[in-house]
Amino acid sequence: MEQKKLIRFISGISGPDEQQEVLDWIGSNEENKKTFARLKNINVAVDMLALEKGEALSVPERSRFKTILRYGARIAAILILGVSVFYFGKVREKNQWIRSSAEQITEVKVPYGESVTLVLPDGSTVKLNSGSVLKFSKLFGSENRELELNGEGYFDVRKSERIFRVVTADVNIEVLGTRFNLSAYNTDRLVTASLFEGRIKLINSAIKETVILNPDDSYVFDKVSKRSAMRGFNKSQTWTNNYFVANSDDIEVFVKKIERKYNVKIIVAPELIGKCRYTGVFKGETLREILDNMVMASPVKYKIENDTTVVITQADS
Repeated sequence: MEQKKLIRFISGISGPDEQQEVLDWIGSNEENKKTFARLKNINVAVDMLALEKGEALSVPERSRFKTILRYGARIAAILILGVSVFYFGKVREKNQWIRSSAEQITEVKVPYGESVTLVLPDGSTVKLNSGSVLKFSKLFGSENRELELNGEGYFDVRKSERIFRVVTADVNIEVLGTRFNLSAYNTDRLVTASLFEGRIKLINSAIKETVILNPDDSYVFDKVSKRSAMRGFNKSQTWTNNYFVANSDDIEVFVKKIERKYNVKIIVAPELIGKCRYTGVFKGETLREILDNMVMASPVKYKIENDTTVVITQADS
């Protein structure tokens, strides 16, 4: 370990990543602990001498004083023991707090037929679509900016030097500050990431692919075929504005979006599955409006039963 990194750590001016590097190095073995404690005590003693003199020590004076302390073995041993007990007690307390906080998970579940807007602890905001689940630990904002998503969310990320990471079952998104939409329901065949502003790094662990998205890019991953594609999209035609976007969606896939949005059960006639597809943008303020648009776009008809169930069958020829 470079001594200058240890000095920065002792002086309290190292960054979060360097702090963690030093802590890992100290905890790796007993010799490193002794080396750190010895350096810590030398610097504390130098600062105490400076206070006693009432002025800052010059570089030669600090060097001479450090040399004297290095040879004061008995005194140093006593100082090392005292400072080590105090410091490593604090480290243990911090590590215990980190472990405890990491286990405290906030989980937000959005019911079907609803959407929720959250302000996250770091000041970022996310609007969650129906049926979405978002999880993050108590450490979010202080030790990390990582959260887990099963569903769809529109993120407006506050800019920071700390990476904002969204983890899903198939892809991860990494950004510093930007606006994007991510649809990654565990039950859906497609995962879609669309960028409105800035840049995002997308890591697809399923096919070991990493891509950079620029504004107006939309990344689509098919979990069944294991294929991905880049497409454009219209920023105004999104679910947040009551639009349903279809990219050659089979009717069985398309109606899942409607079920979540309006909290209904949709039963599709078997003869339509695999034979009826939708491409384009559908606008629907109400359930009947979107169903009427489906009727105009394809040879189907529908019936609403008890306000909770929709039956879609093939239209009469």
